[in-house]
Order: sequence, then structure tokens, then C-alpha cells
Amino acid sequence: GEIIRRITKKSVGKFISDELSNKKDLYCYIGVPCEFHSRISEVISMKENSKLNLNRKISDKYSNYGFNNPPSLKNSDNLKEWRTAEIPSLNCHANASTLARIYDQFVNDDKSLIIDKKIFNKALSVESNRMDYVMRVPIKWSPIGLIIDGGKLFGDSKRAFGHTGSGGSIAFADPEKKLSISYTSNTLSKSLIGDKRAIKLVSKFYELF
Repeated sequence: GEIIRRITKKSVGKFISDELSNKKDLYCYIGVPCEFHSRISEVISMKENSKLNLNRKISDKYSNYGFNNPPSLKNSDNLKEWRTAEIPSLNCHANASTLARIYDQFVNDDKSLIIDKKIFNKALSVESNRMDYVMRVPIKWSPIGLIIDGGKLFGDSKRAFGHTGSGGSIAFADPEKKLSISYTSNTLSKSLIGDKRAIKLVSKFYELF
């Protein structure tokens, strides 16, 4: 965020709005204008998951740091204040079509939406490959915060890159098959990573290729 602000003199939300939402006609916001709030689905928690799976057997400081600030997503996600706030690491609002179209630019177009492809490819190296103590799984992170080789959640490519989101949402690109896939849900999943609904959809999709 600070890099964007220094170079463009804009906040992250303003930059995303100008470069994606307005120029490319994509529904992607960090800080959603009030006139678009009616397009946002209400966030719903699964009955067995009313506390975002924090009732699991293992609970420690990492879980508390990661999920108790704010205390509960389901109590804040539907608020006007949350939707209009600019929190780049936490409250980007988009739909599956938009996310897939963004990732598609990096595997099928000569030039990406907002960054040169050659520079982007350099940014897909693995900078960190170790246990994530919040998610409790080993994760490979790129220098720009993308997950590399997300396992069966990202299909069957070791070069696939993307990210997971609240409620079990995912978005990723497979540079080998030149595919971009996204799944979004307004229902908070029981799983913090590896949502079964998303895994089944991705698995079925790859059966076609």
C-alpha cells in the first residue's frame, strides 16, 4: 500500500478503482462506493461455524492474532462502515467473474492490467516456504503475497498462483494450461483453507482439461 501511495499519490482503494473498476469495467473495490452496496451479498455463517472455526481443538496466540482482530467477521462484514473502509489486506470486494478476468490477464494476454508481465513473472518466485501457524499448513509465498503451488485447491500445476479469501473463496491462474479460475461464496466455510466446495469444483473443472 505504501509503495502505491508513494508512486501514484493515491490510496490503494483509489488506485484499484481507477485502474480496474473504471478503466476495465471490473467489479473490484477496496472501499466500495455506497451506490454499489446493494450488489453485495450478505455474509452468512454455517451453523456449525458461527465462530469461524475458532472452536477447533487447537487454539493459540496465532489464531487469536489472526481472527480476533476484528473479533468476528460475521459481525462486521455486512456493515456499511466495513464495506466503505479501505483495508487492502482484508476487505477487497469482487465477484468471481472479475477475479477470473484479472488472473486471466497474466496467463493469456501479452500485457497485464496494471503491471508488466515480465516484472510480474519475476515476482512469482518462492520467497517463503514454511509452516503457516495460523492456517496450520505449509505455504509457499511469492514476494508479492501470492500463494504458489496451492495443491489440489489450485488444480494440478506446481506453477499455479493465487490466493484464498473469506468464506472459502479462491482465485488462481494456471500458467501451464492458461486457465484462470475463481470461486466466491457468501457463506463462511468451516475450513480456513482448502474449502471442500471449492476443491470439488476445481477438481471437476480440471477433468475437462
